[in-house]
Amino acid sequence: IFMDWIYEDFPRYTTNEDEYKKIEEEYFSKKENQDRFIVGHFIAILMYCYARPNELKQLRWKSVEFDSLDLPEYKTLHKGRRIATITIEAATSKVRKKRQVATECAYLFGRILNFPSKFTAPDDYVFSDQTTGKIIDRKIFYKLWHNFMKFCNLQNENYSFYSLRAYGITQALRNGATFEQMTVTAGTSYEQLRIHYDKRIGGEFREVSRRTKHRFDKRSSLENEIGQED
Repeated sequence: IFMDWIYEDFPRYTTNEDEYKKIEEEYFSKKENQDRFIVGHFIAILMYCYARPNELKQLRWKSVEFDSLDLPEYKTLHKGRRIATITIEAATSKVRKKRQVATECAYLFGRILNFPSKFTAPDDYVFSDQTTGKIIDRKIFYKLWHNFMKFCNLQNENYSFYSLRAYGITQALRNGATFEQMTVTAGTSYEQLRIHYDKRIGGEFREVSRRTKHRFDKRSSLENEIGQED
């Protein structure tokens, strides 16, 4: 659905690969289509990296590493599938603590690298304005978010970029991620996970809470470092 939205106005009358490439280049010569491409991939990546929207917006290419499997807790979760490890630097993290997240979004980062991004140097922003190289303007992010919600017929729902982070965390917990993993990878505390995700996960989450809470009671220093945030 992200790709359908990104290419919503793309001409469909090509007859061969060369013609398709020519029309695609013409399509992405327009800034509004470039912005839609970048923000569309931002939306898709945000669903699976557990980052806060503002943390992900500030991501630079030097903080994206492909096919890194040196985070032990992810070797079984990802089962050898190609991943990208992103580093949320302390300076851009809301809780001012550096963390790493392995995510199965390598192909999405690869699409931005290959086309149409002009800014792919290590210090360049991943989600950059293709004219200035700066982070795409906040107003453009939200304008395109509203357009995407309308395209999905969800304009009357109270969804935001933050809903994508919540979805990712919820799915990770349902798929077997531990509380300890999520406090670190999502940069939040056990208490915030309990408050915001207990009802979403249901009885299974509460049962795990009773079995594991004692470990986090002993790790209050970790929670203090990470801070209180959904």
